[in-house]
Parts: sequence; structure tokens; C-alpha cells
Amino acid sequence: MLVKLSTKRHTWRMHAAMNAPQRPTTTTPEDEGRYASQDRGSQESYERYLAAMDASMREKIARTTAHFPAEGVIADLGSGSGLGSFAIASLYPNVQVIGIDVNQAMVDYASGKHLLPNLKFVRADIGSEFAPPSSLDGVFACSVFHHLTSFNRFSLAPVRVCLDKISEALKPGGKLVVRDFVIPEGPRQVLLDLPTTDGKSEGSPEELSTAKLFEQFARDFRSNCHPISGVPYADLGFASPGWQRFQVSLRDANEFLLRKDYRKTWAVELQEEYSYFSQKEFCAELEKRGLRISYSSEILNPWIEQHRYEGKAKLWDLNGAPLPFPPTTIVIAATKVPGGEGNSFSQHPLAVTEDHSFTALKFFRHKETGEVFEVASRPNPTVDLLPWYEERGDLWVIGKMDYPRPLLTVDESSLDGSHLAGYIAEPITGLIDEVKESSIERTLEERSGIHSHSIINVVPGLRYYPSPGAVDQCAESVLIEVRKPEAPFSTPHYSNLSTSGSLKAVEVQQLLRAAAVGGLFDSRLEINAYHLLLEKHRAAGPWIGAEISLTEQSTHVRVMGAKELLRPNSSCMFEPISVPMEGKFFEKRVSRFEELSAQGEKVAETTLEYATPRGFSNNTVLLIPLARRNGEILIGIEDRDLPAGIEHGDGSRVLTPPAFRIPKQARTLGAAEEFAMNRLNTEFGAGVKSAWALGGRYFPSPGLLPEVVYPFAVEIDLSNLTPARSQLNWVPLKELVNRRKEIHDAHLLTGVLRASHALGLLVD
Repeated sequence: MLVKLSTKRHTWRMHAAMNAPQRPTTTTPEDEGRYASQDRGSQESYERYLAAMDASMREKIARTTAHFPAEGVIADLGSGSGLGSFAIASLYPNVQVIGIDVNQAMVDYASGKHLLPNLKFVRADIGSEFAPPSSLDGVFACSVFHHLTSFNRFSLAPVRVCLDKISEALKPGGKLVVRDFVIPEGPRQVLLDLPTTDGKSEGSPEELSTAKLFEQFARDFRSNCHPISGVPYADLGFASPGWQRFQVSLRDANEFLLRKDYRKTWAVELQEEYSYFSQKEFCAELEKRGLRISYSSEILNPWIEQHRYEGKAKLWDLNGAPLPFPPTTIVIAATKVPGGEGNSFSQHPLAVTEDHSFTALKFFRHKETGEVFEVASRPNPTVDLLPWYEERGDLWVIGKMDYPRPLLTVDESSLDGSHLAGYIAEPITGLIDEVKESSIERTLEERSGIHSHSIINVVPGLRYYPSPGAVDQCAESVLIEVRKPEAPFSTPHYSNLSTSGSLKAVEVQQLLRAAAVGGLFDSRLEINAYHLLLEKHRAAGPWIGAEISLTEQSTHVRVMGAKELLRPNSSCMFEPISVPMEGKFFEKRVSRFEELSAQGEKVAETTLEYATPRGFSNNTVLLIPLARRNGEILIGIEDRDLPAGIEHGDGSRVLTPPAFRIPKQARTLGAAEEFAMNRLNTEFGAGVKSAWALGGRYFPSPGLLPEVVYPFAVEIDLSNLTPARSQLNWVPLKELVNRRKEIHDAHLLTGVLRASHALGLLVD
């Protein structure tokens, strides 16, 4: 299943900042000639072209820049109209942005159109050295690499040279973010059905039917696969009235689908080969250059799917089974690995012995039903520390970046097709016996190097169970106001691997943008970032995930107040039991993880114990039931008894959203979503009117479990709910936000805060 994009537009804040340095122009007359065919002619032609391009630029920038550092120097390669560079410079006033384009007309246009003190546009060929070595903190390459192949006789060599130059130009720890076309994974040959009645059989590209346009495309298109002759295909005649069927490669079918609606600029678009690497090939090219893949995912733009694909083309495999439409783009975020560090992990399962006792399985019996519950357990409470400071009205949090978490790479491919190397951003954490000021200061210094003399104020934060249905881990967070560091952080090394990550300050709204688009994988850092904003009465900024639109419903449903629902309850419905065998749901595993360099050499290794479910995958779908009634947004919550809190002084009562472990047979996000929706209907009698991805996937406890959670917001049809069937308790969403300190299920906290953000409830 491909991740679908939101097409929501946003308003970008503009700030003043430092001047960006001038970069040398490296374009030669030969460069000008080679790329001249991209020139669309008059200023009027440029305006039309830019209007079409810029309509989607804001969404592109929102999704990609969440991965960038919020300070330093960033180069925007192939900056074109300059709107992308302008958006980056506007979003990040501490970043010096350099827009680089080979086309002087574009550079002149952008320089006159977009004026900010931290923004500069220069002409240069990205196939040559465009910046001095180790001078950049970030590089943004949006829909630019395919130009290097298209206008160099479809050779991949210029792309590889450009990647070499990017790697050289990045500082250690610098970020590369790529958004471009991708060769789709799937069957080599497909059946492509196209309409014959939506145009003429002869005429210009604007006049032709889609089926006839494909025949013209197949005759004239050139690419790396067939640089001399056209696209090989077989005309299989009419598949059904008004539809003609062709057998063609999936790659060529994708090339046609991507450009079939650009008929006015058909001749120009036909010169360009869009796809040149698959996701695996792209990641491999980056990794061999010492870049660590922080995140990569194929993306199907839902606007394109809805308006250009559905009902206007059909794909089948050679057996006649329907196929999903291929991705429209890929987004990759990669980090230049400092010398001596690894950039990937390999897993080697080991036999479980009595010596492996750090992670345990505990068993509890429900006193009334007799049902046995299993949870994974580790000793000692956990503390999540969130140092923060304020600068020019913005809040900045200090967290661990690129911390190694090998469990993120365990066993299974992701449901959404994204790829992780196993290094993530997370809060500064520690295992402590008691949460008190002295232990907090000691843990902060040991894990971050931040000394007590830098602390201004210490305030208790939230108390939560990261995954109360799976582990008995309890975490307490602490908000620590500190003085802004005057020098770069020196992160203590305390992991068993090549790195303990790096300590960095990130602007809070940027952190939340990353979570909304799948670029932040630790939910605890996200929860505490939201909490800090709310405690300081700051807005969360625009939501850049899927746009949630709830319809007004007039049906009666009992609504509880948050105070009533969150009433204190010390009931203990479970008793611990000893079971002399492995659990029925969980099994304990042990693996040796080898950390590998870019060259595939082992640089470190560690052995980890963890728990994984039997018969189910490590994937969980989390559903946040929502409804709008009388202008008020309601959320449906399950009132359950779970054993996780018993040994931490809490009762067994936990308020939680519906969440379902996904069977191993469900290998796509669509299949997992369907399974969860069916369970929601069966167990709660709740019919779903609409569903939206509620931000990116996250790992609730990446040091203990390989569990990954895919959250969805679901609009419930209140008219079908009956008290006899439904176990959901409906409460105003805004009230839960205001009483977030009383919520102890981290899944519910994540869902409440994300949904409130998406629905515009997190305001000043």
C-alpha cells in the first residue's frame, strides 16, 4: 500500500535572517546548450509553467523539509521558480538557503520574485561541483535528478556524479532529502486499459483519445530502456466497449500515466525520462556513498489518483487480476554518516537460554473472567527528559538524533512500503529508581552532557504507558528549561554500537511536521513536544498530514464529560500468575544485530532480547473514532482493564482507543486497514463513514518491542450505534486535550493530540 499525500494548502510564515553566502557560477556554454530544450520560451510561457508547477509545491515542501535541520546552510538543487527555496527560507529563519538552477532565466525569475535576507539564487550545474566540500548542512533535490538522465542521453552516470558531489558537499551529519520519480516495483509486464472515446483517432496530442495518445507515446518516447527505438508493446484489442488493452512493461505504463495529461506541453515532456532508479536502487546508491537512509517511501498522490487515474486508466497483471496504480514519487531522507559509524543493521537470530533474562514475559489472570493476559517487561521505571529553550518566540527542544534502534529493522517489511535504517530521533531517556531532581540532573548529564548549571527550571510532564496492552513499561516525562547552548553538543557515548546518536535542538513545530508525514518514529518525543507547546500556550502550526473533514450529525448519542470519564479508579482486576511455559500470544526472541558500514563491513554488534506475537505481525492499526455533533468534535474511547499499571502503583483501568494487532497475512496497509475496520464494526458496532491516515507510523517502545503502529482517524456513523453493541464512550475531544495529564495510554495521547492538531483545535 502506498502512502497517500494530503493536498491541503498552507500559509508559510516569513522571517528575517542572515544573508546567504554567494556561490560561484559553474555553468559553461556547453551546459546552456545541453539544457536549452527545457526552456519554455517567453515570459508568458514561464508564468503558465510556473503556475502549474507551484500549485503542488507547498505540499512538497511541507512533506520534505520536515527532515531538514533548522539551522545552517541548505542548497535547493534545481530550484526552478524558487518557490520551494522561498518556502524553506520562510519556514526556517536560521537557515541560509541557496537556490541552484542551471537555467539562467529561472535564476533571474526567482531572484526577482522571492526576496528574503536568508535566500540567494545562483546559476550552476549540479552535475559539477556546486558547493565546497563539507560546507552544507542540507541538500534538497526535488524532481531534479531525472533531468540529468534525460538531457544526457539517458545515462545514469551524471546522477551518480551528482550524488558524489552531494556527499562531498555535505558536512558529517548533514541531510539529503530527495523527492523524484521512481521505477515502480511489481510485475515486469502488465495489461494497460485506456479509453478510446475521450478523443479523436487522429490529430494533435490535445485532440487524441488516451488510447491513441499512448500509441503516439510508444512511437516517440525514448528512455534508458530503449534510447533508440520506441516503447515495445502489444495491442490486444478491445478489453470492453470503449476501452483498448495494451500489454506493456510496468515501467513504461507508469511513464505514460505520469505524463498523459500534459498535452499542451507534450513535446517538451516527451523529452524527459521520469523514472531512473527503483526504491532499492536509490537507497543502495546513497548507502554506498556513506549516506544512511533515515526514511524512504514510495508515494501515490491522492489528487492525481482521483483526478487523473481513476476511471481514466486500468491496470491488470497478465492473469487479469487488478493492480494498484504505481507510485507517483519517492521521498528519501538520508544522513551523511560521520567516519567510523554504521549505516545499516543485519539480524542474526539466536537460541533463547536462561542467561537471557533482561526481558521477561509476565502473566496476569483477570479475577472475574479468568482470561490470561501477557505483557513484556523490563526492570526499572523510565524517564523521558525534554530539555527546551525559547529563541525569538520559537520553542526548541533538545533530543537525540540518529540514535541506533536495531529492533526497528526486525523481521518484516513495512505495510506502507517505507524503509528505515534503524536510527531515529527520540527523547533523552534513562532507567531510574525514583523520579526526583537529583536523579533527573544526573541522568541528563550522563545522557546529554548538559550540566546542572545550564538548567533554569524543572517541571513534571506526563506519565504514560507506551503500549499498555503489550508492555508493563511506565514512563514519566520531565520538561527542563535550559539556557541556549553556546557551543555544539558533545554527546556522551553509551550505546553498545558505533554511535549514541547526536544531540540536536529542533524547533517544535518542525518536529511535529515530521510526525505528520512519517519522519518521526518515536511517539514519546512527539507527545512531549505537543505538551510543551500547550503548556506554553503556543500554536502547533499547520497540520500537513491528510486533511480530516467531518460531517455534521444530528443523531443522539450519550456524551460524557472528560472529568467524568477520567475519574480516578484504583480497581485491580488482575492477579499475577506463574506459567511454566511460553505465552500463547507472545514469544521471547534473542538476536545478534551487526552494524554495518557503507562498505558492508561490521563496525559493531549487540545482542538484544525482545518479545514478538505468535501468529500475528508486529504491526498494529490504531483507530481514533471521531464524529461531529452540534458543532462539537467527539472522540470515542474504550474503557478497559489491562494489567500494565498494576506493578507501577496504578489500577487496572485504562482508557484507550481501539487498536488491533494485524495478522501476518495482511502484507499491505490497505489490507491491514480493512482488517481493523471490520474488527471495529464487529466488536463495537461502529460503521465507518470515512477514514484518514493520522500522521505517519510510529514505534511506541523501540528499545523493547519491534511493534509499529499505523494510526487512522475514522469518522463514525452515529446513527448506527446502539448502547447494546457499542462499548465506546463519547467525550469532547477538546476536553481531553485540556486534561491530557490524566491520560496514561500513550496511544490515546498520540491520537488525541494528532487529531486535535489536524482539526485545528491546537491554537494559541
